[in-house]
Amino acid sequence: MATTAAPVSRRALQARSIAEAFRITAEDFPDRVAVRTKDDEISITWGELRERVDALAGGLAALGVQRGDTVALMLSNRPEFHLADLAVMSLGAVPFSIYLTSAPEQIAYVVDDAGAKVAIVEEEYLAKLP
Repeated sequence: MATTAAPVSRRALQARSIAEAFRITAEDFPDRVAVRTKDDEISITWGELRERVDALAGGLAALGVQRGDTVALMLSNRPEFHLADLAVMSLGAVPFSIYLTSAPEQIAYVVDDAGAKVAIVEEEYLAKLP
């Protein structure tokens, strides 16, 4: 089975951060697919991803998230995980994942220990979040 290589920009390889590399790649390849589901039900181009990341980053900034803050991510393997991860990094904040199988006590410990300012949680896991 042949695979298609992901687009690579020499400029992106020289970036100082993942957030910067993302922005460069989105600029260089706005119409290429960046994220898709296995069945292609969802397909998001680099340009669309940048727009969505910027919108979510704006919302997070409005909540007070800024450089150096930590943000908990409790999302299953879905395209929105990448969007949230990139939005947090775009603000200079630090995303961290919570295992979906963690007990509420474990989640409380991790969130408290990391000092998470905000948590982005898939609705079905909200009840587990302290």
